[in-house]
Amino acid sequence: EDLEMVTLLNAVVAGGAGTPYAVGNADNNLVVIWSAAGAAGSTVTVESSLDKTNWITELSIAAPTASPVLVAQRVYVPATQFIRANVTTYSAGTISAQLQSWRQGKAVD
Repeated sequence: EDLEMVTLLNAVVAGGAGTPYAVGNADNNLVVIWSAAGAAGSTVTVESSLDKTNWITELSIAAPTASPVLVAQRVYVPATQFIRANVTTYSAGTISAQLQSWRQGKAVD
């Protein structure tokens, strides 16, 4: 079975938060962050929220600096409703992020 990924950031070239994605209380989330062109000095956070207003940083990671490089990080975020990726520091390159969520071992569509 192919895992379908949800795009959180699509080749962004500036700082700022991506669109929040509803994960519906998924109990496990895999976020993959990559750079198609070196993004040295850029930082991406994975954030969760119950209401799309108050955001909690679950993970902060330096964006990949070479092209192409993938950085995959499994983030355990229990009892949340929304996840987003946020480029908190931008310096160069294009940054992308995708999400796959599971609930009780099954992919969330």
